[in-house]
Amino acid sequence: MLYSFQGDYYMSAYKTITIEQAGDGSVVFDYSVTGWRMDAYPANAQVSVNGLPANGTFDVELRPAGHVAFKEHILASGADDLVMLSGKEAPIFSALRVTVANTGGATVQCYLTLWERGI
Repeated sequence: MLYSFQGDYYMSAYKTITIEQAGDGSVVFDYSVTGWRMDAYPANAQVSVNGLPANGTFDVELRPAGHVAFKEHILASGADDLVMLSGKEAPIFSALRVTVANTGGATVQCYLTLWERGI
């Protein structure tokens, strides 16, 4: 699993973090990866996956602030989909989990872009 991010280590206007996943499985974007507590100052989020084959899918789950377990958010998204958690009605979360399936063993890139609510 490889991590990379663009933007400041601490939240400024936005930050994009990329995690590679080889084959089917899950990656978790939390404070240890993002360097920013998404539940301490509410974040908008955009999730996408690059490199999915035609029948590949990804699920996005969130861990609500103060919770231990992840909750389903958007399931069975495809290569052309973009999952958003944004706006004043969006849930406050401490982590996001992206699970990819039907990859045929391909290495895919899971992208998370964060920005402060209100920008």
